[in-house]
Order: sequence, then C-alpha cells, then structure tokens
Amino acid sequence: NFIKKNNVDIVHGNDGRINLSWVIPTKISLVNFIWHQRLKFASEWNLYKYLSYFSDKIICVSNYVVRGIPSFLKKKITKIPNPISLGLARKDSELEKKYFNKEQKKVLFLGNIIERKKIDIFIKSAQLIRLKLPNTKFYVVGLDKHNILKELLSKSKLSNVTYIDFTDNPF
Repeated sequence: NFIKKNNVDIVHGNDGRINLSWVIPTKISLVNFIWHQRLKFASEWNLYKYLSYFSDKIICVSNYVVRGIPSFLKKKITKIPNPISLGLARKDSELEKKYFNKEQKKVLFLGNIIERKKIDIFIKSAQLIRLKLPNTKFYVVGLDKHNILKELLSKSKLSNVTYIDFTDNPF
C-alpha cells in the first residue's frame, strides 16, 4: 500500500473526506493519524464520530469545534486556531485607504493557490467581470508556493489583482 511503500510516519487528514478515507488504511498500516477537524460534529455525523476514534490526535480550530467532539475523544484533542485572528485586527487608516475603498467593488479569493482550488477560474472570472465593472478590485490571499498565480497573472495581463501572501496576522 502507498503508506508502507513510501515509509510514511504520520498521515495528517486536513479535510473531512480525507479523514474518513484515510484513518482506517493508516491504522491498518500501523502509522499515526492526525485528524484535523474544522467544523463542529453534528449530532447526525455518527460515521465521523466512530471513525475519529481511530485517530491518534485530533486538531480542532476553535473552542466551538472542541465542544462538538464526543467526550470519549477529549484526551486526543489539541486546539490550534486558524492563522488569521480577527480579534487581533486593528483599524489602520492607511490599510483602510489601501484595501477598503467603499466606491470600489472587491472580490476575494482566500485559500492555498493550488490547481484543485481553481484559481484559474477566479482569474478568468476577474477578466470577465472587469469588462462589465472596470472599477472592480480583486484580492488573492494565500500561499503560492509554485508561482501559479504569478504565471496566470502574467498571461492574463490583469492589473487589478492584489496578491497578499500568507502571514500570521495580516493586520
């Protein structure tokens, strides 16, 4: 199997579907599985509750999510908040002038810049929107490890897209 063949030591499931798909094969391979939970378990999510039992660690993004984890799993939980905290945000007149012009429409893409997130469709959409609404500003916030956005923007010649790289706190 893939895990054994590639000498994987830890599998980190970063999404509900990945968690469900990989927790059992990982445990059969005698490898540690980290279950990353971003949403509160709904009472009808019995499959999630049962399969999360097989994880070695559960990462929750907030206290709200932690409260949704069944009590028999509490010892496995570590809370690691998302990297942007709006509670730390401060009002800054220069930032406000730069990014929050009230007369201008703004469209935001927020996420890792990878092919499966379809950033290319966002850029094509920006080109079409720009034709009808020329004053529109587009923001892309995320990590672009493979320069996908840079390449797409050079081909599209869009000048109304602002890229904001990943940061611990953008404010």
